[in-house]
Amino acid sequence: MAVPLLSAQVQPAPSSSQIIIEPRPLYNVAMLLEKRYHKVVTYEEPISVWSGDLIAKGRDPDGPFGLWLKEDRRFVVPDGLDPQLTPELDLAVLKSVIEAYNLQNADGTLFQATVSRLGLHILPLQVHDADGRLVPATSLLDTQISVPFSKRMPSEHFRALCNAVTAASGEGVLKFNYKGLDLVFEPNGLRPPKAAAQLLSAKEKEQFSIVWGASDVSAREALLSLMDLSATKLTWHLLCQPSVKPENRVCVLNMDPI
Repeated sequence: MAVPLLSAQVQPAPSSSQIIIEPRPLYNVAMLLEKRYHKVVTYEEPISVWSGDLIAKGRDPDGPFGLWLKEDRRFVVPDGLDPQLTPELDLAVLKSVIEAYNLQNADGTLFQATVSRLGLHILPLQVHDADGRLVPATSLLDTQISVPFSKRMPSEHFRALCNAVTAASGEGVLKFNYKGLDLVFEPNGLRPPKAAAQLLSAKEKEQFSIVWGASDVSAREALLSLMDLSATKLTWHLLCQPSVKPENRVCVLNMDPI
């Protein structure tokens, strides 16, 4: 299940930069940088709960998919984000992009840039609470979790991680989205049949399964440790669907190969 996204409006700015008008401008920037530099730039967002950040759609604003992020978040992308002009995409470059975004959107959700052994990360820094006050932000991947060590197929490990986050956070449901993960993960150096986790018997899964688990760590660190086992470098984008009711707040962990 992927969170449906409204189409971004990307326009040329007078300075020859790009203007992105979209609910999630930095999500678009993360994908743009990954495409240009072939480097991991993950994106995570918090669950928005303040009415000033949301718009109601449909007949029942209190129901699932009744609330959406406002569509007019605007970002003038800085010049020079191209390998020919800026050969190396590092933490300093990403920080400069995030600082530009935060300056242009100081009244809303703010973000920060970090780095890990996997690559670069765009994480939430500040968000409005339900009363409109600006408070420190977190994402569902900040949730402390434990996942029993067991032999599973990679996609089953990811689902176990998401289930652990959902059970521990109390803030929303985390779902996993990437049907082809088992194919690119290549557990034990083997490429299983398409949709193997859904179609194979327990005995047939055995050769494509690996042991993994996590003990009292953040979901983000658990995710990094699981991705260490992949034959293909992967990235993630965490997108969240707001709702009045916590049980209807769904964040989707979209995985993609680099």
